[in-house]
Amino acid sequence: MRRFFAFIVLLVVGFGLFSLRTDVRAEQVDEEAMKEHVYAMNKSYFKSEDWLERAGVCERIGNLNVPEYASDIVPLMKDTHPLVRLSAIRGVGAAGNPQYITDIAEYCVSLGRTVEDRLFATNCGWALGQLDKEKGAEALLAKAEGKDGAKMAVAAALGYIGGTKASNGLAPLLDSGKRDRDEELFAVAIRSAGKLETDLPEQHMFNLMQDDKTSTNVKMAILSCIRNRHVENAVDPLLDVIGKNANQGDELMLYNNIAWTIGQFKVSSNQLRKIMILANKGNSDVKIALLRAFLGPMGEGNTENFDVFLKDRQPHVRSAALNVLANHPDKSYERDLFRILKSDRVRFVRYFAALALAKLDDEGVKNKLLDMADRAREDEEAARLFEAISICGKPEDAQRLVEYIKKKQEKDEVKFLLAAMALSDINENEGTRLLVEMLNGEDEKDRNKAAKSLRFFPTSVSVEALISKLPDEYERNARGAEAEFHRSVLYTLERITGHRFRPTNDIWTKWWEFYQKVQKNKDIIEASKREKKSKMRRDHNESIKFFGGSGESEKSVEMGLYWLARFQMPRGSWDAIKYPELGNLPGDVPAMEQCDVAMTGLSLLSFSTAGYTHKYGKYADVYERGLEWLVGFMKTDGMWRYKQISSHGDGEAYEQATATMAVLEAYTMTREESLEVFCQSAVDLIQATQNILLGWRYFTMPKSNDSSVTGWYILSLKTAIVDGFRVFDKCFEGAIRWYESVSEKIDEFETPDLRETKYFDNFVQKIYQKCGSGYDDVQPLAAMTAIALISRRFMGYKRTHPQIRAYANYLKDWDVSFEQATGARNLNFAFYFIYYATLANFQMGADYWREWNEKLIRNVVQVQEADISSDFYGSWGAGKSKKGTKVGSAVGAIRGGRIYCTTMMILTLEIYYRYNPMLEENEIIIE
Repeated sequence: MRRFFAFIVLLVVGFGLFSLRTDVRAEQVDEEAMKEHVYAMNKSYFKSEDWLERAGVCERIGNLNVPEYASDIVPLMKDTHPLVRLSAIRGVGAAGNPQYITDIAEYCVSLGRTVEDRLFATNCGWALGQLDKEKGAEALLAKAEGKDGAKMAVAAALGYIGGTKASNGLAPLLDSGKRDRDEELFAVAIRSAGKLETDLPEQHMFNLMQDDKTSTNVKMAILSCIRNRHVENAVDPLLDVIGKNANQGDELMLYNNIAWTIGQFKVSSNQLRKIMILANKGNSDVKIALLRAFLGPMGEGNTENFDVFLKDRQPHVRSAALNVLANHPDKSYERDLFRILKSDRVRFVRYFAALALAKLDDEGVKNKLLDMADRAREDEEAARLFEAISICGKPEDAQRLVEYIKKKQEKDEVKFLLAAMALSDINENEGTRLLVEMLNGEDEKDRNKAAKSLRFFPTSVSVEALISKLPDEYERNARGAEAEFHRSVLYTLERITGHRFRPTNDIWTKWWEFYQKVQKNKDIIEASKREKKSKMRRDHNESIKFFGGSGESEKSVEMGLYWLARFQMPRGSWDAIKYPELGNLPGDVPAMEQCDVAMTGLSLLSFSTAGYTHKYGKYADVYERGLEWLVGFMKTDGMWRYKQISSHGDGEAYEQATATMAVLEAYTMTREESLEVFCQSAVDLIQATQNILLGWRYFTMPKSNDSSVTGWYILSLKTAIVDGFRVFDKCFEGAIRWYESVSEKIDEFETPDLRETKYFDNFVQKIYQKCGSGYDDVQPLAAMTAIALISRRFMGYKRTHPQIRAYANYLKDWDVSFEQATGARNLNFAFYFIYYATLANFQMGADYWREWNEKLIRNVVQVQEADISSDFYGSWGAGKSKKGTKVGSAVGAIRGGRIYCTTMMILTLEIYYRYNPMLEENEIIIE
C-alpha cells in the first residue's frame, strides 16, 4: 500500500515538474519571440536621419540583452553625434556580447582629459563591466599601455568596471598621479579607488589634505574615497587639517566635508576631545562645520559637552547644535532646551529647540509642553509648542487638546487651529469624534470652532457631519451667527475636498454619494505612487505620447542635459559665473551673482526628472559628484547658505528651495537611507523660517511674505510629505491664507460634475471669471498667478474650483513667449513664467493644456542653441535667437545666467513625466 501511495506521489510530482518545465519553456519561447519582434520593429532606426532615433534604438535594442544584436549597435560608436555614440556604448554593454570588449576599450583609450571625455570614459567603464569585469579591465589596460594621454579616461573607467583586475590596474594610475603631481589625474583615480579594493596611498592622501596648495577638487575626491572606503584611520589627519586653519573662512566648505566624513566613524575619547578643543578655538563658522560630524553616527552618545555650541552668540551655531540633539536626543539638556525655547530671540532656533525636546519622548517633557501651550500668549510661541506636541503627544492627550480648543476665544483662531493640527497628528480618529461632538453641541461658539478645526481631519465621519449642517436653502446675504457657522462649514468642506459647491445640503449630499461610488476599489495610496515614480521616469515614452510631448521635446531635453554634463565644475557643482572657463564660449556673459547651490540643485533636478541618478543611466558619474557636492555644502541645521549672495538678499531663499527639492528627489529615486537626515534637516529649516500661518520671504526679512518664495517652498514641502518626511500642517494652512490674501476674489460656486472626468475633458464654467494673484499684494502678475495656481493645486484644490479656474482663465491671456513683462515691477520673468505656467496648465488639463502645449515645444525649442559644432549646443541663454526672438529676463538670464536658463527650460520640457497630473476631480484622500 505504501509503495502504491509513493508511486502516486512520484507521479504527481513528476507531472508537476514536467508541467513546470513546459511552462518555463513556453515563457522562454514567448520572451524570445517578443525580443525578436521588438528588434524587427526597431531595426530600421539604426539608419534613421534623426539622431534621437538612432540613440534611442541603441539602448532599446541593447536592453533586450541579446548578444548577437550588438553587431548592429557597434557601428554607431563612430556616429557623428556624441549622444548617439554615448548610447551606442551603453547599448553594446547592455547587449552582453564580450566579442566587442576590444572595440569599447579602444574607444576609451582614444579619449582625452576634458569633462566630455570623462563622461564617455565612465560609460565605457560601465559597458565593459557589463560584458565581463575581468576581461574588460584586462583589455582596457592592455590597450592603454604606453598611451599617457589615456590615463585620465582609463582611471575614470576602471571605477565603473569593478572587479579584481580593475582594482589592481588602478594602482599604477594612482601612483602616476602622485609621482607626477598630476592632481587632476589623482582626483579621478582616487574617486575610482573609492569604488574598488585598490590599495590606497593613505599617507599621500593625508599629506595632500594638509597641503594648502592642493586643489579643492582633489581634496573633495579624497574625502569621497575615505567615506566610501570607510578609512577609519583618517580621523586624526583630517582633524589636523581643521586645526591648522581653524579660523580661515575660505576653507569652510572643506571643513564641512571633513566633518561629514569624520561623522561616519566611531571616534575615540581623545579624538572627541580634540574636536571640542577645535570648536572652542574656532569661530562660529568652524563650530557649525564641526557640528556636521555629530549629525552622523558619531553623534550618538557623544553630545555631553554641547554647552560651547548652545551658548554661542551666532544663532546658526545654536540651531545646528539643536538639530544634532533632535537627531541624537540627550535628556541631560532638557533644562537648556526649555530655556532656549522660552527665551531665545531667533525663531528658527526656537523651532529646533522644540524638536529636540519632543524627541526626548519623555512624559514629563510632554506634560510641560502642554502646560506651556495653555499659557502661550504669542502665536509663534504656540506654534513651536504644538509642533513639539505633534511629535511627542500620545493618543490619550486628545481630550486635553479639545479642551484647549474649547477654552480659546474665537479671536484666538490661530492658536486653536494649531491645537487642532496637533490633535490630528496624535489621534485623528478620536479627534474626529470629539470635534464632531462639539459640532453637534449646543454651544454656538464651540460649534463654529469645531467647524473650522475639522479642516485637518479628512475622514468620512467629518465630511458627513459637516454636510449635515448645511442649510436646505442658500441665502447669499445671510447674516448672524448661523450664517457665520455655515460659512465655516463650507470652508472646511472646501479644504478637505478641494471643491466649492453652493452651500446647500442637497448638492453636497449628491456629490458625496457619487464620490463614494467613484472611490470604491480605487487605490490612491501615496506610497504606491512613490514606488512607480522611478520606473515611470526611466521609461516615460507613454507619458510623452499621452500628454502631448514629442520627439522634439525629448531631443531638446537630451541636448540640454548633455550641455549641463559638459559644463559641470570638476568638484561637482554647476557654477553660474565660472562655467565659461570649461569651454569655448565667446561672448557669453556669466551670471551676475554666485548662486552655485541653486544652479546645482536645478541641474540635479533636470537629470533626476529624466530618470538619471548616480544609480542609473549614462550620467551616473555626473549626478553622483553633483549630489555629493550639494549634500556636502549643506550646513548642520539644514540651511545651505547663511550669508546673502545678492544685494537683494533673496538668493539664499531660492537656493534653499531648489537644493531641498534636489536632495528630496534624489532620495525619491534611489531610496538611499544616508540621505534621510539631510532631507529632513532641509525640510525643517524651511518650516522653521515660515511666518506663522502665512508664507515665506527671504531669510533676511522674517516678517515679510511673497508669493514667489512661498510657491518654491510649497513645491519642496509637497515633495517631502509624499516621501514620508515630517511636514506640519501649518505650512500648507499658512500658504493657503497667504495666497487668499493676494488674490482677487471670486464670488462663484462650481457645479458638481457627477461623472468620471478624464484629462482632456472640458468642464462646466457657469460664469467665465478670471483673476490673478500678486507678489506681495493683490496687483495681479502672470508669473505669480501661475505659481499660486500650481501651489494651490498641490495643496488639494481641484481644477474645477472657481478660484483655480479663474487663475487658469487669467493665464490664457499670456503666451509662451520670451518677450513679456510677466513679473514684479513690470520685469521680464520669461524663463520663470514659462516654467510655472507650464506646470499650472498641465495640472489643469482640458483646453488649458491643449492650447498651451500647442505652442510650448515649438516656441521653447526654437531658441535653444542647435549648432552641434558650438560649445553652446543644447543650452539656452540671454540674447536673441537666430530667428530674432529676444530671450532674457532680469531675474533669470542676467542674474542666473545660461545654466539657470537651460535648467528651467529642461524642467519645462520634462513636464510630461515630472509630476503626475492630479486630474480626477472627485478623488480625494480620505482616511
